[in-house]
Amino acid sequence: MRKTKLYVGIIMIIVSILILLQSQSILTLGSLENTASSSGTAGRRMAVAYLLSGIIYITTRKFKSIGGDVAGGAILGFFGITSLFSVSDMIGDLSVWIWLSLLIAITFLVWHIRDNQKEHIDMAPRAELQRPINSRYELHRHRH
Repeated sequence: MRKTKLYVGIIMIIVSILILLQSQSILTLGSLENTASSSGTAGRRMAVAYLLSGIIYITTRKFKSIGGDVAGGAILGFFGITSLFSVSDMIGDLSVWIWLSLLIAITFLVWHIRDNQKEHIDMAPRAELQRPINSRYELHRHRH
């Protein structure tokens, strides 16, 4: 999971630059043609979301806690949903970036939760064996 978060974080930073260039060109074309398009602004929002989430995923890749995944998921989810409502026909790729960001956020959250559950399940027998013999005896005696 550590390497995956590192690679995905780097790819997200690179994609944020691509989204920023794409949305900037849409804003430039819109100003030249005198058309009001909100896709350029939504693209900028998504570029910032990808950049922030990529940085968060890179910096929290070694953490055992779920905080980095929650923060990255919240950023991608909030910016993704707000940008989804402002997509026009001019940028069709922006909707792809939005849905990809939501997929990444949900995948990392579910993956981290499942890894934490596996660790807790694997640690339960070890915790039982590390308990003193008297307390194990008392525990089983009170069950019956």
